[in-house]
Amino acid sequence: MSSSTDEQYGNIDFSAGDAGASHTRPTAANGLRVGGHVILDGDKPCKIIQIIKSKPGKHGHAKLVIAGTDIFTGKKHDGGGPAAHSMTVPVVKRNTYMLLYIKGQQKGGKEFLSLFDYDARAEKPDDVKLPDGELGERIKAAFSDEKSIDVVVLSAMGKEVVVDFSLAKND
Repeated sequence: MSSSTDEQYGNIDFSAGDAGASHTRPTAANGLRVGGHVILDGDKPCKIIQIIKSKPGKHGHAKLVIAGTDIFTGKKHDGGGPAAHSMTVPVVKRNTYMLLYIKGQQKGGKEFLSLFDYDARAEKPDDVKLPDGELGERIKAAFSDEKSIDVVVLSAMGKEVVVDFSLAKND
């Protein structure tokens, strides 16, 4: 690179990007299956609960109508399009972490979890919220009984939510 190019664009090194940085990937619509994931209503990562496929008519391709539930809120969303086109699929990860402690009343009155990442052998940043409702209450009750707890965290599109927990294997 010449020095004038460096001055114009800045000396930026793009060679060290994270290979897993993308939150979504395109997938052929006709390859989607019930139980899989898809983006519906623009930006909602959903688990597919129903796919209805229409036959091709004389004016076009076969069409898909897809119903799914938001993996974070549980709300139902619908979408679809031509079966021959691509649809956006979220990259969804499910990880298990050890619960170290619960941080009380932070960031707008919410409680956050301090977690240990088994794979990285390090503490995870404290940005995973204690779930509302029955699941959160059950986690707090088990933790207050001084049990070792593993929590299951679902992550997609830059968001993370606790979806389950279990007693650690050493208890």
